[in-house]
Amino acid sequence: MVSLEVFADPAFDAKGFVANLRKQLPLTSLQQKLQELQQQVQAAVVELINQDYADFVSLSGNLVGLDDRLTILAEPLQSVREDITELLSTVQQEYQALSANLERREHLRNAEVELRRLLDISHSVDKIERLLQNHGSTDPADASTQGLDWQLIDRVATELNQLNYHVDRVQDTPFLKELRPRLQHLEIWMTAQLSSALNEAITTRAHERLTATLKLFGLVGWRERAVAAFDELVTVPILTDLFQAAQEQASTTDLRSAVDSLFSQILVVARDQFVAYRAAFVAASIEHDVLVDSLWPRFVDGITTHLSNLFSPGIPATFHAHYTSYMSFLGQFEQCLSTQNAVERFRKSTAYLTMERRWTLPVYFQLRFQEIAGALERALQELSKATSTEGGDASEALLGADEALLKGLEKCWQSDYFLPALTHRFWKLTLQCLAQLLARHRHAIRELGAQHYLSPVIPHVLAAMRQLPPRVCATLIAEDSPRPMLIPKYAAHLLFSIISFMRCKLLRKINLPFLSLSFATALLQRHMGEDLAGLPTEVLTTVATALLKEAEVALKPSADVPRLYRLTGRPAPTEASAYTSEAFLLYDRVVSYEYSDMDAAELRARFMTGLQEMFVKMIESVLADVQETEQSLQYRRRRTKRKTGAEGLSDSDKMRTQFVLDGERVQQQMRERGAGDTGLLTECVERIRSHIGAHAGEEEA
Repeated sequence: MVSLEVFADPAFDAKGFVANLRKQLPLTSLQQKLQELQQQVQAAVVELINQDYADFVSLSGNLVGLDDRLTILAEPLQSVREDITELLSTVQQEYQALSANLERREHLRNAEVELRRLLDISHSVDKIERLLQNHGSTDPADASTQGLDWQLIDRVATELNQLNYHVDRVQDTPFLKELRPRLQHLEIWMTAQLSSALNEAITTRAHERLTATLKLFGLVGWRERAVAAFDELVTVPILTDLFQAAQEQASTTDLRSAVDSLFSQILVVARDQFVAYRAAFVAASIEHDVLVDSLWPRFVDGITTHLSNLFSPGIPATFHAHYTSYMSFLGQFEQCLSTQNAVERFRKSTAYLTMERRWTLPVYFQLRFQEIAGALERALQELSKATSTEGGDASEALLGADEALLKGLEKCWQSDYFLPALTHRFWKLTLQCLAQLLARHRHAIRELGAQHYLSPVIPHVLAAMRQLPPRVCATLIAEDSPRPMLIPKYAAHLLFSIISFMRCKLLRKINLPFLSLSFATALLQRHMGEDLAGLPTEVLTTVATALLKEAEVALKPSADVPRLYRLTGRPAPTEASAYTSEAFLLYDRVVSYEYSDMDAAELRARFMTGLQEMFVKMIESVLADVQETEQSLQYRRRRTKRKTGAEGLSDSDKMRTQFVLDGERVQQQMRERGAGDTGLLTECVERIRSHIGAHAGEEEA
């Protein structure tokens, strides 16, 4: 029984509902069932509409007279609204009048304050002028000839500080414009007095006087003028003399000597004079580091103007010498700075960054890169030529490539090539050279002829390769790595020299941030060890491939077995073919070359597995041809009614018997040589054995 509540569900699905009914009812009853449900739903809808209509009629009766009652309620509310609107308008008018009155009072108060400040300015100017008149020192031109009255300067500075305080807070009024000439006269006099005092303190090296003078500059609010006066009196004259002397020396001797002399004199000036000047500025509470903000910017301007050839990278050796000298000078200059924060601020300054950009380090590296990579590329080209040319000595080419690589790596980190700022570039070049060499070695392994890999030297090469990855870490950790014995035909021994070089020279020179030497060594050992560990496998694969090619030539006579027994009347075979022994002759000779147990086992496994697959494939190919020949001769056998069952084996069975004997012989020789798994060949032999005599009935028919 279907409930009508199902149809009232918002998630009701008509298609799904009909599909469920079709599963329960046959098609003949489904229509009747749906009609019944339709009638029930229609009746329910009509009942629901009638119920809602009764409620609507009842509601309409309840709303009769509602409009009149709402009108009665709305009239007093509208009256209250009008009263509130009128009250808000009155309050707004009063508020605007009160605000205007307050603004007028604020304007009058500001005018009163400004008037008082103007009176204070006038009184301060009069007071300062009276002080100067009383001491007879009103002319600024006399400041350099008359003696300095420190008490007068101090009092005038105090009054001038108050005067500047008021002047900065007063608008540009006509009264202030009238006072401007008098104010400028006082400022000129005070500037002359303070400049004279600063010059006297610097000349006599009276650091206490210098500190007091700088404090007076700060008291008046003339910190920028103090810095400008200091640069004019100290920094500019000193650097001008030094650069003139450097230019003269560069023209008479050489630029390197002139630059070294200039750097030394700059350091002497910084240590002997500017360190004391910096202390005076600090004591005067003036935030100005004379080394960073005065000496260095003007030094950069002077060296880029007078000695611009210093930055030319055209001759890499000269550029390296200049940059090395500059970096040494920079390190000593930073030692003159007071704190680590000062050093950080110095390295972020505009002058420092400008000087760093002047050194075209990428151009220098590119020139060195062409020099180092060019020699390596030539050696690798010789290697490619030797491996691609028939009769070429690839072993000597490999040695040449390894030697070129080692020389290139040594150049990368020599003191006259390497620059700490280019560590990442030289490190990348080093890794690229190593990767290129390993790739070339793999290419050479694939391209060398079989005569190289079937010679007695290969076991010794493999022994050296096998020792290499485990000994990498020990070689890296050792201070002095012994030079291994030279291995002919291959340059594996030079990899020991490379690793020793990486440990003893390279990693000690590189300062890798947050990376210890042991961890960097482990990373290098892991990546190089992974690459080097694959070389012995590739060599053994090449040796096994060469042996299988020779074995394939020896096993080719198996294709002549059908010719020996097809329609020849030859008796059934009783022993294996001679070619089964010839397939192992080269293998026996190669494995006698003193291979290690591990290499011999791996070579045996590769050769035996490949030999099985190759021999089974050859046998199956020949037998497939035999089967096709049998099918083509069936019609002829039926016409001649030739019976072979009673006379002995058929020609095809003789062939199968020969292959069974050959397969068993190959299995026996594989077991004699230590092959553990001959399952593939055993399965093939048993499958051939099962087919012997299987077609006898067909042939008799």
